Amino acid sequence: MGRSLTVLVAEDNVLGARTLQALLIADGHAPIVVHNGRHAIERLREGGIDLLITDIYMPDMDGIELLRRLRRQERLPPIIAISGGGRTVQVDYLDLARRLGASRVLRKPFTRRVLGAAIQEVMAAAEEEAADAPEPARRPRTSAPPKAAEFAPRPSEPRPSEPPLPQAAGGLSPPQDDHSSPTVRGAVAALGGASNDEPN
Repeated sequence: MGRSLTVLVAEDNVLGARTLQALLIADGHAPIVVHNGRHAIERLREGGIDLLITDIYMPDMDGIELLRRLRRQERLPPIIAISGGGRTVQVDYLDLARRLGASRVLRKPFTRRVLGAAIQEVMAAAEEEAADAPEPARRPRTSAPPKAAEFAPRPSEPRPSEPPLPQAAGGLSPPQDDHSSPTVRGAVAALGGASNDEPN
């Protein structure tokens, strides 16, 4: 067993959240549960998080929008994205999550062993990346809380390749929404995709 981690879990499903809590506690970790992406960002602002595990389908702010916002930040813990819906006719949401910066993706259901291996993998990769970074850039990912401004939009630094995202009321719907979801449409556009791509 590796070191004990403080793990932020963003999962709106009560049973799913309890299951993740139990798996993480069994491996010696300390889970903190929130129920949407907006609350995850608020908790990340406080600092002290070693790992983020986020579901894709959540109300208010879904996992895709959460990842889009977090990818603009510099000081982040590793991220594992999880989903039971996974793929629609044209969009594999876990693949999209990976492209938006998730360190690892897991399709539900998964076992304690699979989750534990994924956690070890992403934490080892993060430590290796930190060790290889130039000295000025070498800083602990979670030693100090980031300033709230680091999670806010920066009007003075436009990102022409990432158009503003219209907020989808209620977040992502289950997979049948496909590219009709503004969240997915904006994310695919930001990554250079097209909403009429042929299925993989």
